[in-house]
Amino acid sequence: MFKGVFHVFLIAFLFALRCCGEAAQYCNPTDREDTDVCIALSSFYNETASSNDLNVHMSARFKNNEGWAALGTGVIMHDSLMFVMYPTKDKKDVILSVRTTTEHYAPKKADKPPEYTVIQSSEESGLYDLQFVCHACDQWRGNGIDFTRRSRFIYAAYAGSGFSSSDEAFPMKKHSNYGVFYVNMASIRAEKSTIPEIADNGRVSTIPLSSDPEGEEEPSPAASSWLFPIHGFVLSLAFLVLMPLGAALLRAGVEGAFVLHWKIQLAAAALAIIGVALGIFKSWSHPLNIGSSFGVHKLLGGLLFLSVLAQPALGYVHHRIYLSVKGPTTPGRIHRWAGRGILIGGWINVNFGLYIAGSSLWIRILALVFTAVAVLAPIYPVIASRFVEALPFFQRSTAGYNPLDRSDDVDLQHHQ
Repeated sequence: MFKGVFHVFLIAFLFALRCCGEAAQYCNPTDREDTDVCIALSSFYNETASSNDLNVHMSARFKNNEGWAALGTGVIMHDSLMFVMYPTKDKKDVILSVRTTTEHYAPKKADKPPEYTVIQSSEESGLYDLQFVCHACDQWRGNGIDFTRRSRFIYAAYAGSGFSSSDEAFPMKKHSNYGVFYVNMASIRAEKSTIPEIADNGRVSTIPLSSDPEGEEEPSPAASSWLFPIHGFVLSLAFLVLMPLGAALLRAGVEGAFVLHWKIQLAAAALAIIGVALGIFKSWSHPLNIGSSFGVHKLLGGLLFLSVLAQPALGYVHHRIYLSVKGPTTPGRIHRWAGRGILIGGWINVNFGLYIAGSSLWIRILALVFTAVAVLAPIYPVIASRFVEALPFFQRSTAGYNPLDRSDDVDLQHHQ
């Protein structure tokens, strides 16, 4: 008798544990002037729809009531389903924007996300609260959630000025804080679809944070974007260093200037081709949107790429004609003016790329200063000539280019 009653109570207890799974909570308060974020999750199996719902409770405190916080599925940004919250324009409420992206581009509003319902949104004493349900969240075909086992999530936040809007498609600014956490989805399944509460425990996580509890190695959220820095480096080297150097040497009229010029410019062109190829490879699946900063950067880069390919041919044709006429040529003039345009366009696009990449202000200022120096050197060939002439390993050409001659028709120095 006693044993039978005990079994009944044991079964009831185990069933209660299964039905009322404990919500997972992730919090990321920091000592910096950053965004204080807490996220609580639970799941519910909808038998009618034969799908799993994700119940989400997000809480965040933003510096000066401006910024954003986001929860994303998977371990990388690519194809992640992202739930982004940020203060409305009047900063008295919070808005939910469901987004996704490819590679490491800024997330944009998803075209066909799972249905979702905002249960509650509020703001109190600078603490923004958002509760919502993602219906049939396991139907997301991208980087989704496995509701039967441990799943990975990414979080990110931006703490900065100028980010509050009532527009769900408001352009995002690069995160200032991000990471990965893991949740055993089977353990947080609830019998009823209810929004989990943020535990009153001083905003402390109740789940593992950025380390994998099973000891598996996972890629970081930025693992797929490592080629972008290489793309930027080789193009910066080509447009900010080699191309201005090749032009300055030719204008300075040093011994062997013509040979140095075409060798350096060919090396710069090769680097430019490699850099553009890396950019095309990393952004092939991302549509070209001329209205976006990425679109303008890629369009200008494509035009520069075609121009760089044409420059060696123009220079060669000019050289062959020059050997016959011993004077200025039309291909030579086109070559010179196209080169100037390529330099200016390259400088603009390098700085534009640094801005898109979210480089720090001092790096962008340094690039602008470097660009200014590179611009001034060809404009004042006398300065460039005297500088190069002072170098011990260069000798002044007796038949060189005269830097004082400002005529645009002055021809390039040639040596057969």
